[in-house]
Amino acid sequence: MKLTKAIESKRNSHNILWRFLVYTKDTLWKIINNHNSNYIISFVGGLIYKKQFKNLKTYCMFVGYPRSGHSLIGSILDAHPNMIISHELNTLKYLERGFKKYQIYYSIIRNSRNFNKINRTHTGYNYFVNNQWHGNFSKLTVIGDKLGCGTLYWIKERPWVINKFFKINANLKIKFIHVIRNPYDNITTMAKRENIPLAEATDWYFYLVDVIESIKKQKNKYKLNTPAERIFKMDI
Repeated sequence: MKLTKAIESKRNSHNILWRFLVYTKDTLWKIINNHNSNYIISFVGGLIYKKQFKNLKTYCMFVGYPRSGHSLIGSILDAHPNMIISHELNTLKYLERGFKKYQIYYSIIRNSRNFNKINRTHTGYNYFVNNQWHGNFSKLTVIGDKLGCGTLYWIKERPWVINKFFKINANLKIKFIHVIRNPYDNITTMAKRENIPLAEATDWYFYLVDVIESIKKQKNKYKLNTPAERIFKMDI
């Protein structure tokens, strides 16, 4: 476990907190595993990776519609040596639950590494890029989460959380990735995958379109300025 090795590397540290973690880590892992506490794990992980997070320049947030190819784009970006993109972590949910900035950043790394354990397989497709950096980095400058329609729900229904997100990431560039696909393809596959009538899938799709339009009207706040067709040319 990388987190255990990172703690062990601090064995000779003069810092009291590090020495406490070194000598109590086995007991702490038992407590954590028994209580499934992401909060504790992310707290320790955020502490360990704090120096690396100082290099961050950009946060990527996906917005859009189900069945748009977000998973593919997210995994391609995650393969870059300077980027970590989690797979449907839902960082805004953790922010609402009281997680701090570095806890969320570490949770993104942990999510990406956990996705590797199932070979980046999702809904029958494999998104693994061979011989690249999934879940790892040389210098971390870009971080983010791949959750398209879920993010739109939070922006629409819980605006105070997205406001908090902007506040804690005030020192970073925020890049919104809006992936556009033929709406007929979106709606058809949404209906098929969720086993719902086409009319219901259509209503769902246009609800998300309305949220996107409301974001575009607030360009100064959301900076939705990265067209999907130029996604691989974006300034990071």
